[in-house]
Amino acid sequence: MSRFFARLIGKEDFAKWDELVEKHGTIFQSIKWTEIFEPHIRRVGIFDKNGTLIGGFIYYEKRISGLKILLNPPYTPSIGPFYNSLAEKKVTKLNERREIIKTMAQYIDTQKAVIVSIQLSPGIYDNLPFFWKNYKVVPLCTYRINLLQDQEEIFFNFSPERRRNIKRALKDGILIEETSEVYILIDLVNKVFNRQNKKYPKTVMQKILERFPPGGENAKLFVAYDSSVPVSTLYMIFDKNISYNLIPAHNPEMSHSSAGALLVWHAIQESKKMGLKIFDFEGSMIPSIEKFFRGFGGDLTLYYRINKAWLPIEMILKFFKRQYF
Repeated sequence: MSRFFARLIGKEDFAKWDELVEKHGTIFQSIKWTEIFEPHIRRVGIFDKNGTLIGGFIYYEKRISGLKILLNPPYTPSIGPFYNSLAEKKVTKLNERREIIKTMAQYIDTQKAVIVSIQLSPGIYDNLPFFWKNYKVVPLCTYRINLLQDQEEIFFNFSPERRRNIKRALKDGILIEETSEVYILIDLVNKVFNRQNKKYPKTVMQKILERFPPGGENAKLFVAYDSSVPVSTLYMIFDKNISYNLIPAHNPEMSHSSAGALLVWHAIQESKKMGLKIFDFEGSMIPSIEKFFRGFGGDLTLYYRINKAWLPIEMILKFFKRQYF
């Protein structure tokens, strides 16, 4: 018999949920963040056999033609799980984690979704309960900088190219400023996606900027200027431990090849000043972006995407997303 069970939490559980998120999760599982995605968000509590909430995870539920699909919420890198570990010995910690993931996999399986595509938190490496239920487990990566190092050591670990980028931007007079003017970010994001003829979740992004305004408790916005013209922006969201390079953008009409490097370096320095422990690049699987991030000398950090689809749908998805399905 399992030590844990899972169910949707109610408002009466919100205070305890946030208490656990504060200690063991990230800002992306908090009530404040997840409320952005109502009514599609699902907060699933993990309870011990006594009915005590000890952790949980989230997911985003949408329906297409009545068919259920489970995803990460937009702009949300991971769904969890997070939990309060009571184990002390290594083997009991491993067994406890296995039970947590098993409980999570069983709950998701009961939802009978036609597509599941969710990303687990970094550090959750035991995915066998999903594998045994015929989910495809796909490794992804991000880069993370340990901010507990000296600033000089962080800069020393940059690649020669990245250090040259920063020095060139400074020589060319690129200025970095913190601002609360979100229209600058929105304008550059629109320009990038219009140039690529792609769509993005505009409404959700605006809700994020309203709920987490730059200069507020959990967000900052930095802008790189070339001759008073914005050429790059970086919207950074953070909790008590980690800052995330969540929404970067650049001006495709007036690009400066080194401004982005200086902008990231500034965000890293500001994160360190705030006493945070980690700067997360929110890594990309696009080769050119991955190479840019890799040049900052962060630690390669794996996390996993869990995918499953009804067989007829999976066969169709293989034509478009073969690396994931």
